[in-house]
Amino acid sequence: MSTKSNTYKTEKELLYLVKFDEIEVIKDKTDRKMRRLQLFRGMQLGNLYKSKVMITFKDSLDNLLVINTTIWGLTQQAIILKKGVTIPIHSILKVD
Repeated sequence: MSTKSNTYKTEKELLYLVKFDEIEVIKDKTDRKMRRLQLFRGMQLGNLYKSKVMITFKDSLDNLLVINTTIWGLTQQAIILKKGVTIPIHSILKVD
């Protein structure tokens, strides 16, 4: 993770403005598996308990963005938020 990145809190209603790179932000295969498990757990929390999670991801300008939201669905390539808003999994750094 770059230390030169700026961190911004955002809302799902503004995600349509965000451009994403095609580059995987997590290089380690084990860490990518852990991210997938965290996303699945986040989706379960959202669907079963309507709980929100903090998702940290990178945009195409190498900025770090943080969003507090509910994960409604998970595909091989993206997470699905309310109203069909998506974030590519390869851009997500962590889920808390």
